[in-house]
Amino acid sequence: MVDAQRHEFLKVRRLIPDEQDMVTIGPGTTVRSALELMRQHEFDQLPVLAGAEVVGVFTYRSLAKGLGHVRPQDDPLNAHVDDLTEDLEFVRSSDDVANVLRFIDRDGAVLVGDETHLLAVATSEDVTRFLWAQTHPFVLLQDIEFAMRDLGRRACPDEEVLIECVRAAFPPQGTPRSCVLEDLTLGELLQVVKNGPNYGHHFNKTFGKNSNYVSSTLDPVLEIRNKVFHFRGEVSVEELEALAAAHKWLLKRIAIARAGQ
Repeated sequence: MVDAQRHEFLKVRRLIPDEQDMVTIGPGTTVRSALELMRQHEFDQLPVLAGAEVVGVFTYRSLAKGLGHVRPQDDPLNAHVDDLTEDLEFVRSSDDVANVLRFIDRDGAVLVGDETHLLAVATSEDVTRFLWAQTHPFVLLQDIEFAMRDLGRRACPDEEVLIECVRAAFPPQGTPRSCVLEDLTLGELLQVVKNGPNYGHHFNKTFGKNSNYVSSTLDPVLEIRNKVFHFRGEVSVEELEALAAAHKWLLKRIAIARAGQ
């Protein structure tokens, strides 16, 4: 099951938004009409179909290249798109993303399907949106952990005090192998911070006086972190919002700590 999920992760069909509204035009469409459609839909390209067959793609780039073939006395906006198109690569929805990225990087988009059966258009914006959706939780979790370490060091600038805090948070048989802040897992770091004596003596200086707020804000982060790093399904909107809220709160705590130095 894990291998199947990993394999699916790399397929072109994952790039295409479920709600994609594919708009096509015919060869007799004027440049004016095509540009208006692109403006309305915020598209950079429009496939040109003669019946069911793709005969080219009208883009801002193809228009710029083709303007030299429009007679000076003619209004280019009244020209038909027939000779103002370019060819984009066709790919299958089952193709590996890694194999089509070079085409998207070169042309800005690829056509999914074939010449007589166009299924979708995958653009560089789709790639960016997809990759950001996949990596955003990892980026937030990384920043959250770095921020917690930063606040921990500001609360306990003495290395020996930090080591004592780590030892105080765990039973003797459960103490982490390393008491260095950077070697602790997120769960271990959170346990050190939330330890009653530790918080009362040290960490309230940087995490704030309300230890309950720390728990309610950071405890969900640990659960989401385990889900993300063990690939236990997609991160929900609510979970992403919880990460973003924790991230924002920690950055605020760092700003307060810096101002107080």
